[in-house]
Amino acid sequence: DEAVVQICRKFFRRLASSFDHPKVTLHVDDGAAWVDLAAKRFRNSPTGFADTESMASGSAPGAADDPTAARQFDVIIVDSTDFGAAEPLFTQNFHRNLRQLLKSRGVLVINLTSLAWQLGLVRQSVRRQRQIFKYVRVFQIYQPTYTSGHYCFMLCSNDVDALDMEAVDWAASQRKNLAMSYYSRAVHEAAFALPEFAW
Repeated sequence: DEAVVQICRKFFRRLASSFDHPKVTLHVDDGAAWVDLAAKRFRNSPTGFADTESMASGSAPGAADDPTAARQFDVIIVDSTDFGAAEPLFTQNFHRNLRQLLKSRGVLVINLTSLAWQLGLVRQSVRRQRQIFKYVRVFQIYQPTYTSGHYCFMLCSNDVDALDMEAVDWAASQRKNLAMSYYSRAVHEAAFALPEFAW
């Protein structure tokens, strides 16, 4: 939603500065339609992806693309609307398409809802993803600006089990010397320790 981008630029300038980072290409588009087109191109190309720029612009498959420019994604993050507000983003078809767009050892991260207040919706999402991905793990954070403050997300992959803490290259993370105010290895590990009522 382009209005969200503009509001962020006006009221959340520090956060919105990331839109202009040289590694960021910002596309405002229908996410479900973009993913559907990307997955169709992947299925129809013997080498995988065609040019992602033309995919983002919504041009038809096969239009002046370089089929050798194969590309999938290491990480896909879906930060979608609330449940039911954008229905195509909650369908099996959308998530199966996302699975096709992941590289080997790729991961999909999805925002969910309040673990404490809407456990039924969380379980419904987990059941859907388990029909698509081998590993489906819920993790929780403290996020006071959202429902109840006890919010959760889901990490899905066919190759990476988020409960395998050795799957994370912690040494590489330390070498980057990132200045974090919240995240740490201890916080990462604790996030997957769900309360008893969630099982």
